[in-house]
Amino acid sequence: MYTSVTLIQQRTGQTLTADQQSFVNTVIIPALTDWLNRYLGTSYLTVAGPTTVIKNGDGTSVMLVPELSTVTAIEPRNQDGTLGDALDADDYYYSNGALYLYSGRWATGRQNWRISGNGIVVPYPLQLAATIMASNMLNAGSTTEGGLKSEKIGEYTKVYGDGGNSSVGSFANDEVESLLAIYKPVRLA
Repeated sequence: MYTSVTLIQQRTGQTLTADQQSFVNTVIIPALTDWLNRYLGTSYLTVAGPTTVIKNGDGTSVMLVPELSTVTAIEPRNQDGTLGDALDADDYYYSNGALYLYSGRWATGRQNWRISGNGIVVPYPLQLAATIMASNMLNAGSTTEGGLKSEKIGEYTKVYGDGGNSSVGSFANDEVESLLAIYKPVRLA
C-alpha cells in the first residue's frame, strides 16, 4: 500500500469523516495502487521480508526487479504454472534492482520467471507521491463544504473537481511527476 488514511490526514491537515475514510480505503487506495503498479511496472510491499515476484522475460540480458532488495532463487515458469530447474547463483548477479545474466538472455514470455528474495518497502518519494494524488482525488469533487460540484452566478460558472470523469493519472501534478520519474522503468533498445 502506497498511502493510508493517516498519511492523507497528515498531508491535508484534516480529519476525515467515517464516510471519507471508507471511500479512501475502498475506492481511492485500490485505484491508486493499481495505477501506480502499472505506471511503475512493479509493486512494493508494506513490510520488507521474503517474497516472490513473477516477471516477463523480454529477450535481453537484464531484468528489472526493483521490488526486491536481494534475490535468493530464480526459476523458469512454464505456461501451466509449473516451475523448471532453478538457475545456479553463478549464472546471474543482482545489483540495484536489476538482474544480470552472465551469459545468454532472459527467455521471452509472459510471466515466465519466478524470482524469490527479500522485498523492499515503499520508498518515501513514492509514498509522498501517492499521498498527494490520493489527497487530490479526495478533494476533486468536494472543494467546498458539503461536496458542492459546481455553482453558477450569472454568466460565470465554477466547476469544482471533474465530476469523477478523470483517470487516476490526471491527479498527478508536477510535484508527483517529479517524484515518480526516478522510479519509472526505462527500457533500453
